[in-house]
Amino acid sequence: MAVLAVAFGFAVFIAAFCRLADVNVTPFRAESGWFIARAWATGERMDFIQPFLLKAYNGHYTPLFFSLEFLQARLFGANALLWFARQMLVLGLLATSLSLLCRSACAFGDLSRGTVRTLSATFPLIFILQPTVLELAAWPFMAAQLLCLACASMSACHALQLIRSSCRRDATLSLAWAYGSMHLFGIGLTFSATALVVITAIIWAQRLPARFLAPVAAFSAATCIHAVLMTTNGSPSLAEPQTLSTSLERFGALYMGSVQSGARSLWANGRFPWPNPATYDVDAVYGIALMTCMVTVFGVLLWRARKLQRPDLLFVLVIIALPALTLPVYCSLIIFRLHTVADPNAIAPYLFGTRYLVFPAFFLFTALLVALPPAARLLGRGLAVLSAMLATGAGAATIVFFASVATLWPYMNVKPSEEWNKVVSQARTERASLGYVVDRPMDALDPELRRNLSEFRGLLDAEMDCQECVRFSPR
Repeated sequence: MAVLAVAFGFAVFIAAFCRLADVNVTPFRAESGWFIARAWATGERMDFIQPFLLKAYNGHYTPLFFSLEFLQARLFGANALLWFARQMLVLGLLATSLSLLCRSACAFGDLSRGTVRTLSATFPLIFILQPTVLELAAWPFMAAQLLCLACASMSACHALQLIRSSCRRDATLSLAWAYGSMHLFGIGLTFSATALVVITAIIWAQRLPARFLAPVAAFSAATCIHAVLMTTNGSPSLAEPQTLSTSLERFGALYMGSVQSGARSLWANGRFPWPNPATYDVDAVYGIALMTCMVTVFGVLLWRARKLQRPDLLFVLVIIALPALTLPVYCSLIIFRLHTVADPNAIAPYLFGTRYLVFPAFFLFTALLVALPPAARLLGRGLAVLSAMLATGAGAATIVFFASVATLWPYMNVKPSEEWNKVVSQARTERASLGYVVDRPMDALDPELRRNLSEFRGLLDAEMDCQECVRFSPR
């Protein structure tokens, strides 16, 4: 109950901040609008949701998330306030998971109880109160990414607790949270794979009993089965696959670009230069070199942790596992997805799209916890003050950013409730004067909503408090 209370407190605070920053949740954006249209359509709704239960969608096999999203689309409809509350609760859960991760990391530093509480309250906000995260929260369908990150945080939290407790329950919970992320978003595969490696590494380094490997074996099987289900997209592509050298170049460039753009997404407020394919060869060299260094550091830490039996080394190992192990797997999944795409700009969207960059940004942000123990020795209670200052600065900068968001994300200025009310009002007028409603595109609700008004017939019927009374005439 205490954790739920913390999550609710975070949600209320973030909701107040979003109102202050004028962040609008857009329930009709892209897939979210599509789900609302189909959830309110007349006829058999299972015909729409069934394919999501049986096979992957764009590489994501997440029937649980799709089912819940479809159910909420039916319950919430066009009610922007309910969607806003839902998204704030999602952010509250993410903030709580980061708070618990921070608290677990604080156990490895000599910090007072008050300092730990302040850090646990402010550290998550440095990440949450960033335009990249809030822009995702404004799109209901992106709750999948945010909840996926929450699961990853909880997995890392229990991995840190395992170092201190040597309890199999923590190993199982770490693996369970990581595997659970696969049921929210396809990138969860990277978290589950990383957790399997990290928990096995801790078991080996601390010379724990063989019975600790039982949950590792169980979740390894579950992860592999789920990974196979993620490939059930349908008909395979007939295009020629790219050469190995091209894939390696893309991988290295994507790795290096993800590090750079992930950092920029945290501190540069979403302004990214368009990637230049002409420099991918150079970026690839830097990327592969950086990845090799990170993996080597992980291996050295593991060896020394086993030899010296030092928990502080395992702490660093767990924290750097996200940039060292998860990021390479993340990049590999993307390159595999693009292996039949010949376009030289194929990886470009992954270097500036917030829905993608939130992952490398998260990897880099959580890696900051490595500095917590030495910072605690140097700054003491001043570390809490520093964290509070960073959270305040992040919030202030984000408010300024959203004041001029029209230059970068114009759709964030759309007031969904007002626009939908205009649509309903015009439909009423047309039905009264013409006897029918003129069908038209719904791009006024969102530029990415490639749907016509006729697809929202069921929702319009509900708004007009009638049943199948709206008749359309082509425009």
